Amino acid sequence: MAQIFRREGSPFWYGRFQFQGRDIVFSTHKRDKRDAHTVLKLRLAETKGTTEVDDLFGAVLHSLDRLARGAANDEQRLRLNQKRHEMALRLVRAQAQKLPVADAWQAWLDSPRKRNPAASTLGMYGGVWRRFERWARERKIEFLHELASAHAEDYLALL
Repeated sequence: MAQIFRREGSPFWYGRFQFQGRDIVFSTHKRDKRDAHTVLKLRLAETKGTTEVDDLFGAVLHSLDRLARGAANDEQRLRLNQKRHEMALRLVRAQAQKLPVADAWQAWLDSPRKRNPAASTLGMYGGVWRRFERWARERKIEFLHELASAHAEDYLALL
């Protein structure tokens, strides 16, 4: 049975559980009992090999929320928001399917869903796309999924 406990003289909670006949004891490095229990559940799931992505993601969000509540000033809150943004970008960049901006025009041309526009219309669309592709390259936007609403506003302002 998994449990959390405190050791004398330590401000942190510890976790303990048995797995395959071994007693596993570790510090959660958490002062809050609920946070320590969350760490214990994750560590137990990792050891058993039953970790779910949703559990891990939930733990990260929980930790970020706890940090936000404990932020003492605007500078700490700003750094925390920057870290959230960085983590979100890392998640987006880790997508299994990535369509490079450079390949998007050909992907659209090859798409069976598009209508069959006239050659003059395709030429106009191609010019618009090349302009957008150049703009994205200047901003080092490599994949379509990296585009955000702020990018769209920036591009619209340019047009």
